[in-house]
Amino acid sequence: MKNFFRKHPLNTFRFSYIIRGLIIGIIVGLVVSLFRLVIAKMLVAVKAYFALSHGNHWLLLAWIPLAVLICLINGRLISKNPDIKGSGIPQVEGQLAGELEMKWWPVLWQKWIG
Repeated sequence: MKNFFRKHPLNTFRFSYIIRGLIIGIIVGLVVSLFRLVIAKMLVAVKAYFALSHGNHWLLLAWIPLAVLICLINGRLISKNPDIKGSGIPQVEGQLAGELEMKWWPVLWQKWIG
């Protein structure tokens, strides 16, 4: 076994990329999981609100300003940073091909909020 390690020394350069990939994968997994969890919780809340509004029709009127506010916030975010709309797959492909350069942090938090 010692001869194997002498003939094949540990390549720390590749190892550092593996570690970085693991860390990034864990962080991305947490962000996506939290995003999906928030969407699921909000869906439950919206369903409960609309079920409650079947008996109280005036609650639907309260929904209109909230929906308009959400649309205005999303419209503002998209007008400031068009990269946050859509799935993000074309942006990832563009970055991997070296055809597109963008700052990841504004895209991440604005897409998350939107």
